[in-house]
Amino acid sequence: MDRSSDRSTEPASRPPYVAHVLHVSVQPKTWFGKLIVATVGLAVMLIAFLLSVIVFAVIVSLIIVAVIYVMWVVHKTRRAKLRDAIDIDSKELGR
Repeated sequence: MDRSSDRSTEPASRPPYVAHVLHVSVQPKTWFGKLIVATVGLAVMLIAFLLSVIVFAVIVSLIIVAVIYVMWVVHKTRRAKLRDAIDIDSKELGR
């Protein structure tokens, strides 16, 4: 049996889907628009670069502070051990 004749007698349940597309162009068309886009792009790149320099400076500063603190603790510990060694030697000699 031919099924094409069955389809023609069936009523359409809904119309076919029609997509409504709104196209917005963001490409500048004039020289002024291109100038604005270039200026904004340059400003964004400059801000990103400055923020990365600031983050780098903060990280380097934290590392320097940590190294100075460790050196200070080691120096303090060595002086205390040296002082204790001198005290022990002077007690042994009877001074």
